[in-house]
Amino acid sequence: MPNISEYLLRTVPLVGSLLLAAYCLAYSRDYVYRQKANPPLVEDPNDAELYSFYAKMKSRDSGAWENKRVYREWEAKESK
Repeated sequence: MPNISEYLLRTVPLVGSLLLAAYCLAYSRDYVYRQKANPPLVEDPNDAELYSFYAKMKSRDSGAWENKRVYREWEAKESK
């Protein structure tokens, strides 16, 4: 018959690890449920900076565009 200390030496860590695994599983399950219950606030796409820039550029009149480029010294200047 095995000694009681050998029995406890082998079963206590096993039972402890099973309890710890069950606790971790329950904690992660609860965490996922809480994350699904409170979804993060989704910003309005109209408030996005890129969308507002796109809307501003789209509203400009592209037909009235003129070149405002400054000519460099080595290029021939064109008279208007």
